[in-house]
Amino acid sequence: MSASLLDTLSESSTVIRHSVTGIVTDQGLGCLMRRWRPLLVAWAMLGWFVFESTASATNVSGTISTNTTWTVGGSPYVMTGNVTVASGVTLTINAGVTVQGNAAARVLTVNGALAANGTSGSPVVFTSTTDTAPGQWTGISFGTSATASNLTWVNMRYGGGTAVSDANAMLFVNGGTVTIEDSTFTSSADSGIGVFGGTTGSAAALVIRRTKSEKNGFVGAAQHGSGMFVNSPT
Repeated sequence: MSASLLDTLSESSTVIRHSVTGIVTDQGLGCLMRRWRPLLVAWAMLGWFVFESTASATNVSGTISTNTTWTVGGSPYVMTGNVTVASGVTLTINAGVTVQGNAAARVLTVNGALAANGTSGSPVVFTSTTDTAPGQWTGISFGTSATASNLTWVNMRYGGGTAVSDANAMLFVNGGTVTIEDSTFTSSADSGIGVFGGTTGSAAALVIRRTKSEKNGFVGAAQHGSGMFVNSPT
């Protein structure tokens, strides 16, 4: 209960005191306020937390054509369609944000740059809306025009989609320089991380530090990948 509402109740008690003289005394009102105040405060706090926990998601789809930041206030960001970060554009994702794909075909394509800036206590999470099993969304793909990107303290899971293949991955780097640190890639229907350097091997660069890839490449007992897939030039 806010202070202003409690003050209003106190003012209302003065009106009652004057209009119903002899039925409610000053002392009685004081006792009533003291008795109910903890309950009113608790009710107000409960109402606040319920409001916070029921905040709506932010639906996203289409092309991001200007530098954009996804914040905790808008989280979770639900990809209701495929999302593309245009060339020359940076998508920044703040610590604590969750990004969800709502279908198996959902993919975040980065033709510009991605900065996923999680922390140890507030990682950035990429998953599906149901968040229960491999293949519920596809993943993140860095295109050949991608530039320098970073994924720090990221938890990525349940990707891979339904077009599973040994040559696919939940996070696939086709271009740019991608640095991954202190992150986990788990429960993908195909490989957790994939990289293709083009015909010369120099189209993409991938730096990985203190990162774990596990339980990837399986749909049930069928294997469709591994922890990391590297496509060497021919």
